[in-house]
Amino acid sequence: MSKLLGHITDRISHLKIIRKMMLIYIIGGLIPLVLVSIFLTSRMSEMLLDRATIEVAQNTERIESRFVEMLKIASNVSNSLYLDEELDVLMKTNFKDRITIIDALNNFQQIDDYLYLYTELNSIRIYVKNESVLDSSQIIKLKKEDYESPWYKLAVEKQGKMALTIKYDPYTRKECPSLIRLMKNTSGEILGVMVINLSEAYINSIFASELYDYYMVLNNEDIIVSSDMEAEDKGAGTSKFLSFLDLAEGDSTIVIDKIKYQVFVDELDIGDIENSVKLITPIPKETLVKEMTSSQQTSIVMISASIIISLSVLYYLSNVFSGRVNAFREDMHSVAEGDFTIKSNIEGNDEIGDLSNDLNIMVDSIQKIIHNAYEVQLQKEQLAGKQKEAQFKMLASQINPHFLYNSLETIRMKAHINQQDEIAEVVKKLAKIMRRNLSIANDEVSLSNEIELIRHYLEIQQFRFGDKVSFEFVLKCDIESKTILPLLLQPIVENAFIHGLEPKIGHGHIEIYISEKEAILEVIIKDDGIGLDQKNVDKIIDKLKQNATNIDGSIGLTNVFQRLKLYYGEESDLKIESVIGSGTSVTMMLPINREVS
Repeated sequence: MSKLLGHITDRISHLKIIRKMMLIYIIGGLIPLVLVSIFLTSRMSEMLLDRATIEVAQNTERIESRFVEMLKIASNVSNSLYLDEELDVLMKTNFKDRITIIDALNNFQQIDDYLYLYTELNSIRIYVKNESVLDSSQIIKLKKEDYESPWYKLAVEKQGKMALTIKYDPYTRKECPSLIRLMKNTSGEILGVMVINLSEAYINSIFASELYDYYMVLNNEDIIVSSDMEAEDKGAGTSKFLSFLDLAEGDSTIVIDKIKYQVFVDELDIGDIENSVKLITPIPKETLVKEMTSSQQTSIVMISASIIISLSVLYYLSNVFSGRVNAFREDMHSVAEGDFTIKSNIEGNDEIGDLSNDLNIMVDSIQKIIHNAYEVQLQKEQLAGKQKEAQFKMLASQINPHFLYNSLETIRMKAHINQQDEIAEVVKKLAKIMRRNLSIANDEVSLSNEIELIRHYLEIQQFRFGDKVSFEFVLKCDIESKTILPLLLQPIVENAFIHGLEPKIGHGHIEIYISEKEAILEVIIKDDGIGLDQKNVDKIIDKLKQNATNIDGSIGLTNVFQRLKLYYGEESDLKIESVIGSGTSVTMMLPINREVS
């Protein structure tokens, strides 16, 4: 414990005075205030959640009451039609002529009566097996494809019990929630299927005053109605709604796409109908936070204003208190930076004034010491510089280019004698590259010679890596008649190979495309390596532009850009494009037939 306190004391002792005063205010006032505000805000969020829970429970009860009432009406109509004798005769009678069937259809008015009485019902279709019946909007003969449809199979499976399903209605050309029921005679023979289509307009009116998103789900997979248009239009499988299906009845918390939802799930009691209907109400917690009252917002504004005012006053008083200390610190800093001409002019008879006088005495003493030691130090530095220069010349003289060329030629001939023709050819190309680089000048060279140098480099790399590397030259202009500043293209090709292809797993390819467009020579060096993201590309381009005049002896991308701008002027340009995983493309544009700088 004592070590911890000692560590804290040591850290505080290194803080500036103004920061120490700020620290006292933060620990003693600001942090407690923030903690209290957080506590009150969290309590308010809980209260909003409780209110939302009550609202959802009330809305769920209202929706369940109206929806179940609609299902009871459909169920009662289904029972009435199931026992209707006229409908039974209509389905069983084998009509001999059209007039008889038309009269029977005209006399059967029960369906029209039910639709007139109950706006909850959209339509009633009776699909019959009786082949002698003429199709109408209410009595329809079962077709071959109907027997294979899911709704018909469901009706047969339920054997006369009522079931809800989502069925496509050929007359409205829309899918809608439907109550289906198998129609049989007393001997159990199937006569047809009754389909009562529920009114979507009425269902939507049930949810008209709903404040939050909602899903009414049939059999835990089909959506009866929802505020999520994507779920209704494209199907439940493409909606976030799938994440809510496995939640148990009650309220749960779930995170989808980084958004936290409070989800309320309620199983509706739909009586004798052979289905399950679930009402799901997901509420984003952000919505609850946005419902904070104006009084709470006013409190936050007042607390923030109090913090800002108190910080401003404290900052002002701290500046007044620490002004003399800061002035002395600045004088000391100037001396530490080597400015021995400064005179500290802090007035006062306190400790800071005494320190200011002592600083002036110390500066005078340092100036005398520097004056006495300067000449001796200068002589030592001159001697050391000459020694380093001599050492550099000695090391440079030990490297004889002719010795390197002769050694490489000896290696090439030895490989040729030993019938190592491939090695001999690689050594020959390496010797050409070294001779060219060591004898380079500032004069332009033939573009064809520069291309040949690059080809040698790539062939050596191909010798190293085998089939992993391939390259291609696409020449759309006469390179023999063009000249170019030496060593502009090779560093870019080296970068493409080292940074693009070497880290890549698998085969890599470099393409060099040269063309002439309106007195501009365009050279594109493209690889299919690992590539760069746009952030790194922008960083490289900014660095090139910022260091355009900072020329050093290296032959890298920065050096290429500097030489390009200094030699060819502003008409030249260097562009970099790259995509991670796809590769990098560097485009160089050089003016042709112009006076260079």
